[in-house]
Amino acid sequence: MNSSFLEELEAIPLLDNHCHPFEVTTTPRNLESYLNNFTEAHGVESHIKASKSIFVRRLMRKIATVLQSIVGGDGFIGADGRIDYEKVIAAREEIGDFYLAKRLFEKGNIRSLVIDTGYPPANRAVDLETMADATSTKYRTLLRIETHIEALFSEVDNYDELVDHFDADLTDLRKGGYSGLKSIAGYRGGLNIASNHDRQEVIAGFKELKDLQNRGEKVRLSNRPLLETLLYRGLSHASRQNLPVQFHVGYGDHDVDLASANPNSLRNLLEDESLAGANFVLLHNCWPFFREGAFLAAIYPNAYIDLSFGIPFLSIDEMEQVAKAIIGTTPSNHIVYSSDGVRLPEIFYLSAIDARAIVGDLFSRMVSRGEVGEQDCLEVATEIFFENAWKLYGFDE
Repeated sequence: MNSSFLEELEAIPLLDNHCHPFEVTTTPRNLESYLNNFTEAHGVESHIKASKSIFVRRLMRKIATVLQSIVGGDGFIGADGRIDYEKVIAAREEIGDFYLAKRLFEKGNIRSLVIDTGYPPANRAVDLETMADATSTKYRTLLRIETHIEALFSEVDNYDELVDHFDADLTDLRKGGYSGLKSIAGYRGGLNIASNHDRQEVIAGFKELKDLQNRGEKVRLSNRPLLETLLYRGLSHASRQNLPVQFHVGYGDHDVDLASANPNSLRNLLEDESLAGANFVLLHNCWPFFREGAFLAAIYPNAYIDLSFGIPFLSIDEMEQVAKAIIGTTPSNHIVYSSDGVRLPEIFYLSAIDARAIVGDLFSRMVSRGEVGEQDCLEVATEIFFENAWKLYGFDE
């Protein structure tokens, strides 16, 4: 692979198909609070688990190098090659998230974002315009279905009112500022979504959650008849408006049951003709079900797979296996790049540089074998890193 190809690969502007806002902080981060951003583990020793992962070791080495170029000095990396985590965190806190984000997004050539505003919670999320200004990016937003329904509970007294409010909010999503929907049903009991629940069963589910709210408890939409009925209603809105819907698949929150988060469970939705206007984006590489996800995106016209290099928190070797399977199986016009960056700019950046390195190495091997040419590789990379998501989320509208 010649150097001009690699330069052209670096020049492709990244459009991150799946990410979240930065998080507002009121106090400087310490080692423990910083490391907890890079693990799905819970408990008093979660930061220790994070520090022992290959992902965090790689991230800290990369960020130490960037900070050294910004602030100077040589105290971040010792003579033995070990990273001084405390110094790295102190330096990045001193220069601040926004300045660090500006430098990291420039280095990663990250130019556009598709943002799920459902997490972090609104009171902890950075204003999107502020985030876009700091990073010099364009963005589109998604409405997270389950979180939105939970918020509506405080505005309604019965199930029919909930449906009326939900329909009103989703009737014209573009007018409401959204370019698609997002579902976390995979973390609320699984991806097997039915549309034919008995009405009385659904109403009973509403009353159960409303009673909890009336007792002062937080509403969590996990009642399956209610969730599935409203989710299907939301998908119908997306189909009528020809909008994409993202689904969390496989790896994710600590409470996910992986056995119920297999993308194969979505086949009934992919084959439902009444939902043909919606495109389904399968997130997180579908890890560890990336081969199943790649297969679905290869055979269904309305299925896309998200090639994520930030979350799950994986080693380079594992990400190489994922990229090989997905790019080797799925047509290039049905793959979209993402970081799943959240809270901090570091995940966005590490994902960007890892993606280019991994995809570049994969293409180098393909070219050396005579499997494809360099122009084929550039075409595929441009589709994955930019063009597919640009069209899917209506950036050109």
